[in-house]
Amino acid sequence: MTAPKAWSYSALSTYVSVCTLKYFFRYVANLEPERSFSRMYFGLAIHAGLEAAYRAWKPDAPAPVGVAKKVFMDDLTIRLEDPMIEFKKGETPEGLLTEGMAVLDVWAKEARYEEIISTESEFTVPLVHPGTGEIFERGLKGWFDLVVKDPDTGEPVVVDFKTTARRFSGDKLEADLQIRVYSYAIRQLYGLDRANLRLDVLVRNKKPVFQRLEVSQDSEGDARLFELVRAAGRGVEAGVFWPNDGSIWCGGCPFTQACARWHDNPDALRSHSEK
Repeated sequence: MTAPKAWSYSALSTYVSVCTLKYFFRYVANLEPERSFSRMYFGLAIHAGLEAAYRAWKPDAPAPVGVAKKVFMDDLTIRLEDPMIEFKKGETPEGLLTEGMAVLDVWAKEARYEEIISTESEFTVPLVHPGTGEIFERGLKGWFDLVVKDPDTGEPVVVDFKTTARRFSGDKLEADLQIRVYSYAIRQLYGLDRANLRLDVLVRNKKPVFQRLEVSQDSEGDARLFELVRAAGRGVEAGVFWPNDGSIWCGGCPFTQACARWHDNPDALRSHSEK
């Protein structure tokens, strides 16, 4: 079994932070999800609405919330036709659409126009050890939700959209794996010594809240990221996968049935590793 040609944040996070067995099901065995979740589809639809709004936004104009709402409604309406979708207790399709309108209204009140460099931009960068200069055989890949130009310096700022049930804590951003991966990538792409990143967080409370969290990072954590990717690759290549039973991620896992059967035939994983 071989590790991916380039690691995405999602794949890396799944292996090192969530569950190695989920990584196997999704990225090695390529299993179809057994179920889907309303909160995931809600977040994707909000993301689609925000992307469309930023593309349509003109200087000296208010936030195009009408564009965001239309795209959100169209996107979520289609996703809610999924027969495998699971709703939280008390949720309804109509309620989710209404909630999305309220969330986007809060965003529109707080957001400000910014000069856009790119939206939904794909990246692939080599992974280089900052101390030794070693280039790892597999780099990093992913997508930036939005890259805007800092009005003061002209440098790029990576913006990531989040839709959550509770407020984010800014205290943990420095150690966040996604922040580290995106920081590394933007510095590689633009030749920067320091990367500026921002999370635009829409909190789904009864009264929605918009958070803007900013973080700036240099190369201090790059060696740790390099070794983390190397270690994850070694684990995948050795066929090391096991369930993370009882974790906070189990309730939202789309592979619960496959996981429940894992111990009946763990050799199936080893057979994959020999291919």
